[in-house]
Amino acid sequence: MPASTTGTPDQGATVGQWNALIRRARLDDRQKLAALVMSSYADADGTNIHCGVVRLSVDLQCSYSTAQRYLRWLRAVGLVELVRAGNRRRKWSDEYRLILGPDVLEHLDVLDPGRYDELCNATREDRRRTSGGNQASTKVTSDSQASGVTQDDASSASSGVTQDDAHSIEPVTDMASPQMTPDEADQASNDDPSGVTQDDAPPSLTTSPERSTSPTTVDGDLRTAVTVTREDGSEMKTICPAKCGPHKLAGGTRPDGRPACPLCRVAQDQAAGKKRPRPALPTSHIAPVIHLRPEAS
Repeated sequence: MPASTTGTPDQGATVGQWNALIRRARLDDRQKLAALVMSSYADADGTNIHCGVVRLSVDLQCSYSTAQRYLRWLRAVGLVELVRAGNRRRKWSDEYRLILGPDVLEHLDVLDPGRYDELCNATREDRRRTSGGNQASTKVTSDSQASGVTQDDASSASSGVTQDDAHSIEPVTDMASPQMTPDEADQASNDDPSGVTQDDAPPSLTTSPERSTSPTTVDGDLRTAVTVTREDGSEMKTICPAKCGPHKLAGGTRPDGRPACPLCRVAQDQAAGKKRPRPALPTSHIAPVIHLRPEAS
């Protein structure tokens, strides 16, 4: 530092020197922000700082008392120095300059340049190692997707059982008791009342059921030939009787024994040679004539 006219060394610092020390200092976020805001108002030689408490509180987005506390701390540790006090009547603001006090290293924990570079290199290597691991995992995932082999497929291949074989395997239930002999077990399987052995699948699983048809008797449809009786003894009518085969009309028989289908009754009468009487037409089947105009007299 150059010597002053009074014989004491000048404590002033340029912006570059001052910011380098602040960057290496171990400060909290708000303290470092307040220091860098103050240096942003300085000239290159670290002088001509016109940043009071009001302007600092606005820049830091804090209260007036908080900004005043930060400015007082900067002056106490030997980072800034008041050059000239402000004059409200003349509208002069306080003027500060950047300094590096003789005991600044006693108040601040400042890393030496070598240790600072070591931390930067360690952080860079840690980032490179973490980024390399992420890229390796991403490459393995992409290679697995490209080959079409998943973890489940690999486990299935190692066990010797494919996925289709695993689904096709069916559990086998032994019907014999553990206390039975082999002959008794065979006899028990042969005497199964269900009639289904382990080798034969149930009919419902091996054959597709055909569409059931209504059983018929000699007298007609079974649903109409069989009379259903209620508990009180009265006959219950069929809700949905079967239709006749030729005409697809009402099926079954009437109480008089004749078919319920009218066309079947006509065919039955024609086969027996009976003639159905025709209804007599009314004598006055012609509509009366309505005269629209009166006849001339």
